[in-house]
Amino acid sequence: MVSRLAAIAAVLVSVVSGTARANDMACVIPGGGSAAPFCVDGSGIVALDGKEKAPFTFIRHVAVCGARLVVANTSEVAFREGSGGWTKPARHGKPVMGALGCDAKGTIFIGHKDGIAKFEGGQWTDTPYSAVNVTNGTLDGVKRFITKPDGSLWAVLGRSLARYEGGEWKAIADLPPFPNEHIRFSDAAADRDGRLWMVHSGGLSMHDGKLWTAHKENLIGPAGVAVDGSGTVWISVNDGIRTFSGGGWKKALIGGMEPQIKPRDLAFDGKGRLWIASSWGLGVVENNVAKFWRMANSDVPFDDMRTLIMAGKGPASLPTAQDKPTGGLKGKLEGDENTGLADVRVEFCNVRLSRFSTFKSGDTPCSTQAPLTFTTRTAKDGTFTIEKVPPGDYSITVEREAGKWVLLTGNFGVTAEFVRVASGKVTSIPTITVKAK
Repeated sequence: MVSRLAAIAAVLVSVVSGTARANDMACVIPGGGSAAPFCVDGSGIVALDGKEKAPFTFIRHVAVCGARLVVANTSEVAFREGSGGWTKPARHGKPVMGALGCDAKGTIFIGHKDGIAKFEGGQWTDTPYSAVNVTNGTLDGVKRFITKPDGSLWAVLGRSLARYEGGEWKAIADLPPFPNEHIRFSDAAADRDGRLWMVHSGGLSMHDGKLWTAHKENLIGPAGVAVDGSGTVWISVNDGIRTFSGGGWKKALIGGMEPQIKPRDLAFDGKGRLWIASSWGLGVVENNVAKFWRMANSDVPFDDMRTLIMAGKGPASLPTAQDKPTGGLKGKLEGDENTGLADVRVEFCNVRLSRFSTFKSGDTPCSTQAPLTFTTRTAKDGTFTIEKVPPGDYSITVEREAGKWVLLTGNFGVTAEFVRVASGKVTSIPTITVKAK
C-alpha cells in the first residue's frame, strides 16, 4: 500500500502544459525538537515520520523546489524526486546548519556556521561568509533563503543580502540604514513585485533590487513576515500581528485569535489566506477570522509551531476539525520531606512556559500566557486529578506558597517542560517533588 507521504511526493510533479510545478502544500516545523514536521496538502495532514520517513531524525528544515522535497537536521540533508526514494548526500562537514533552500533547478543550499554550502552535481562546494560580508567585520549567518517571483535566489544574512548569480554568491554592497549596530534581521519575505521586506526590532528594511528603504517602528519580538497580494506587510510580534501599508503601521484585529496566542511564522497561500505558525497550533485566517488546528481537534501532531514553508499555491482545501475526545491528568506532588503537598493550587496551560516567565501580582504564570488553562487543587496526600482536558502539550505550575509559583520540570512528558495529554485517556505522571523557592 502506498503511504500518505509517498502520495504527497508523487504529486510533487504535476504536468501543466508539459512543465513541472511545485506541489501545492504547506509544511510546518515544530517549536521543540521532539516532533517531526508535517505537511498539509489537499488530502489532509501528513507527518514526515511515517513508513516513508527521511533517513534521519530531528528534522529542523524543509524546502520544496520543483519536484524536489528537501529535509535537513543540523548536520545532514536528504531529498527525494517525485515518488522516488530518498537520496542522502555525503555530509557537508560544516556544523550548525541554520537555513535550507533550493533553486528552480534543484540545487540545494545550506547556511552554516562558516558560510553557504551548495550541493550540485553530486558534491558540496562552499562559499565562506568573508566572500559576501560587507558589514565591517560582523559575520552573521543566513536567516533565510528566498526565491523571488522571477526565479532569482537570495540569501538574507543578519544585516545584509547576497544574490546567487552566475553560479556564485554575490554580496549586495550597500547596507540598509539601521537604528543601531545591534539590529539583526528576524525574517524576510518577497512580494509579487520582487521587493524583499526584512523585519527587525527597528521596523522594516525594503530592498527593491537596487536600493534600500527604511520604515521605522519599534517592534517587540518580531518573528515572521509575509506580504499579501495588495502589498500589505504582515509581521508577527510578541503581542499579536502588526501590518504596514501605505506608510502607516497598524495592529491587526483578527477574529478568533485570542491575545495569549503567540504567532511565530507567517505565510500567504494562493487564495490569499494567511497561515500562522503559533504557540497554539496552526492558524489559517480567511475573511479576517482565524481558525486554529490543534492536537485537540485534528491530526496535527503538536501545538507549538515555529516555521511555515508554503509551496506552490498552498493546499487546495483545509483539514477538517475532528473534535477529539478529551483526556485527563493525574499525579502526586511531594514537598522537601517526601510528604504529600496538601491543598496546593496546580495549573495546566497549553504553552511552553519558562521558569523566567514574569506576571503581575494577582495573576498566575498561565493566566497571561495561555489561551487554555485548567486549575485544580491537591488532596491531603498530594494527589490530584483533572479531567475533560483537550489533547495537547501542557506546562504545569504549582503555587508552592501564596503567590509563589513553581514551573514543574523533569522527565515526565514528551519534553522536560511539557506533559502530553492523550485523547480519551487519563495520563499518569510520576510523583514529583516540588521544592519551595
